[in-house]
Amino acid sequence: GILDEFVDDFIVTVQKEKEEQVNWEFYLHKVFEGSFSNFVDELETNKKNQNMSERTIETTVQHSMDILNNFNPNKGGE
Repeated sequence: GILDEFVDDFIVTVQKEKEEQVNWEFYLHKVFEGSFSNFVDELETNKKNQNMSERTIETTVQHSMDILNNFNPNKGGE
């Protein structure tokens, strides 16, 4: 059981290091503004957004519509 756990951890670590290296190389050659940490944060946000369930998307859209419907420019949005 310990060998399996070691191999799993090793594979995860190697994959994470490769992903970080690819992100770094992409950032160096293609991103011309912002910091690397902001770039990585944006990647993570995009990844999470792409994996949203349909129900989560519908809930988010409905919440946004509620905010827009309650907006009153004459009262400052309150």
